[in-house]
Amino acid sequence: MKRLQPEAWERAARFVREHARPLEQALFGYWFRGSDREGVVRELRRFQNLDGGFGRALEPDFTLEASSPLATTVGLQYADILDLPTEHPLVVGAMRYLLGALDPQELRWPAVPEMVNQSPHAPWWHVDPETGRSGVEITWANPSAEVVGLLWRHARVVPTVFVDRLTERALQEFRSASLPFDLHDFLCWERCARSLPAAAREEMTGRLRASLPGTVEASPAAWAAYGAEPLTLAPAPDALFYPELAAVVAVNLDYRIETQAPDGGWWPNWTWNQYPEAWERARREWAGILTVRMLKTLRDYRRAGS
Repeated sequence: MKRLQPEAWERAARFVREHARPLEQALFGYWFRGSDREGVVRELRRFQNLDGGFGRALEPDFTLEASSPLATTVGLQYADILDLPTEHPLVVGAMRYLLGALDPQELRWPAVPEMVNQSPHAPWWHVDPETGRSGVEITWANPSAEVVGLLWRHARVVPTVFVDRLTERALQEFRSASLPFDLHDFLCWERCARSLPAAAREEMTGRLRASLPGTVEASPAAWAAYGAEPLTLAPAPDALFYPELAAVVAVNLDYRIETQAPDGGWWPNWTWNQYPEAWERARREWAGILTVRMLKTLRDYRRAGS
């Protein structure tokens, strides 16, 4: 079993300090230096628009300033990390935006608006003008399943009839979906399941568990490219599916310790192949995100110390 040595930890910390966004620097301080969470909240607010939604390249693979449902789910993932209550103004604003962003005809949330095409973005976020959908929206799940989970998590600010109607739609989509789920659908359904009532949660987690062998990339040979690494599904030992993935997670942890870059960071294993200047900025932002998350994962698995 490999461990990230103190010198390697310090290189990673220096990388975050010198290259990560202020948001990830604040998160590093919160996780590892005892800093107040309000510092992270202040930086997160810089990505929140007046309509309550998130944009401004919070998700670095698209640089759209305007709000989008996808970026707003990312913003609420940070809020979850910080354990912000439903009544927090940041959460209230984000939920208000999501309630207004629902497509009432299709009962789905579009991941990004068509205006994303007007600013630098990864090709998978490009919206087809004919369908109104980006390349990641092959199914209903991304991001709509995750949003349904958010409706339950923050139900105190959501009308009950609204929650019931969308939950019924989510369960219909989930039951009719083919296995195995791809990585992003799996993550959206797993985030949905966390907040559902017990019976629906059990149904969802059971089918997700059945999908694991086809969803997870268990071979180290696959981890150099983008895909469903075990650590993506089990980033901490308290993750829902860690028991099923424990053996391959151990191998994945060794692999990630070995693949730390000489500069101390962990870099994205994907590329846009377009907008080279914007991609280089996004690539560096992603490296900051990935490095902070990897340090947290290594600490949680007792593979490193700060």
